[in-house]
Amino acid sequence: ANGAGAENIARGVRVIVIDAGHGGPKFPGAHYRGIYEKDLNLKVALKLGALIERELPEVKVVYTRTADRTLGADLAADLQARADIANKAGGDLFISIHANAAPRATGVRGVETLIMGESSKEQRYNENALFENNREDLIDMSDERTAAIVRAYIQNLQFTYGEYSMAFARCIQNSYLKAGRHSRGIKPQPVSYTHLTLPTNSRV
Repeated sequence: ANGAGAENIARGVRVIVIDAGHGGPKFPGAHYRGIYEKDLNLKVALKLGALIERELPEVKVVYTRTADRTLGADLAADLQARADIANKAGGDLFISIHANAAPRATGVRGVETLIMGESSKEQRYNENALFENNREDLIDMSDERTAAIVRAYIQNLQFTYGEYSMAFARCIQNSYLKAGRHSRGIKPQPVSYTHLTLPTNSRV
């Protein structure tokens, strides 16, 4: 459905890490009438991986899990283990699959795509905090050359990975819309929300 856009995003992608969210008896995720999120996530992850391997044989697919298992002793360790797998694999694209549940009475329905990032409100808050707490012992932003390098580095990260993540998210949501699904939109989520040390070179 989004062939041209997907082809553009896929250039340079050699390793895709697919994360089936939750897993094991400790972290089943959402559930409804005996159906658990961890099982749905795994089925979708394996199906997606098989599709990628068939259609893009030059791309390596790495899974964070291929069975119903827990990756860490507690939730923080479990989440970090997923990021560690992606880092070790050198993933170019990190896709984490989840499924939510809500009472029918709430009227909540549809699909949404979350990307690593910040809402405009969070960006303003963090920028203010950065300027207010700028300490000379951390970095001397009064030096024009240093400040220019730091700004260029940050902007490069935001452009390179943020734009790829957003473009990929648009492809996903457009496909849902064309399939007749209700779109809940694209929602940036800060790293602190996910509690993950995500791959520094991955498009999430």
